[in-house]
Amino acid sequence: MFNAIVDSALFGMNVIDTCSNFRGGRSEKMVGNALEYLFQNHQFTRQEFLISSKAGYVREKLPNLDSSDTVSYT
Repeated sequence: MFNAIVDSALFGMNVIDTCSNFRGGRSEKMVGNALEYLFQNHQFTRQEFLISSKAGYVREKLPNLDSSDTVSYT
């Protein structure tokens, strides 16, 4: 998911649709990780993206991201 967001942004896509319930609560965290990477490494700004989120049930604690979710993008 991280690579998909980064690659999409690099090819000009700027709309991200997410929800706290996607991927067992990890989707929004992964979107944040990808955006942080883009802001720090590719000179994107927050104003360049439209981020859509939806209401869902609130999880008490988000699960830890497993190693496959935090692979460095090169």
